[in-house]
Amino acid sequence: RAGDLDRAETIGTLAYDTVVASYGRDTVPAAAMMAQLAVTAMKRGDLAKAEQLLARATAIFDKDDNKEFLALVIRIEALVASRLGQHDRAGELSRSALTLSKKHLERILAFGSEMQRLEYLRETSPLDYLATIGDAPLLADAVLTMKGAVLESLPADRAQVRRQSPEDVEQFDRINLLKVDLMEMIARGENTEARELELKREQMSLVQRVGPHAERTRTTTDVASVQARLAADQVLVEVVRTLLGAGA
Repeated sequence: RAGDLDRAETIGTLAYDTVVASYGRDTVPAAAMMAQLAVTAMKRGDLAKAEQLLARATAIFDKDDNKEFLALVIRIEALVASRLGQHDRAGELSRSALTLSKKHLERILAFGSEMQRLEYLRETSPLDYLATIGDAPLLADAVLTMKGAVLESLPADRAQVRRQSPEDVEQFDRINLLKVDLMEMIARGENTEARELELKREQMSLVQRVGPHAERTRTTTDVASVQARLAADQVLVEVVRTLLGAGA
């Protein structure tokens, strides 16, 4: 609603002024607030203001070499371009953002725990905005290379640990027992905060010890190879929500 957007813009502007006073104008915290204000401006229909804010935020994140936030801002830029009817530019921006997301994902696959990988998959949602942009080939590529890479990495790393020292195998078994215990606590409605923290510590400890020495062979799956494996009466379906759709 218009009233809610007015309030969001007022609060966002105050927050931005506070961040600038604390950290400075050309800083990552300030750029993050610019991105938030840009989303509000886009929802209000002020696309020119959104573009201006996003351009400033992009320059800051790019200079800081912050690929994760840079990819997020470029995604929003793609949405703005799409709303302006600049479909070719929206596609180019989307491909640029996906490339950055892939690079960030590689770091998570190499050094992140299983919990971190699944959390990345849940919260980053690199697929949502692509469903809104409407670039079907790019969306399919993103599903295979992003979501597929995370899910395929889990059993591969489990097999890798099994080939390590008895100490690593013992810790891996301990992690599995913690997961079972955690699920049982959730089913009983108990507080799981302490157990989740214990599981995270165990996973990070194993990753830090095994990760640097692991032989990682990542296979890249593309749309054409998947299509070739499907029979004439088969189809691969992936459900993706849309973000900031026409009614937003």
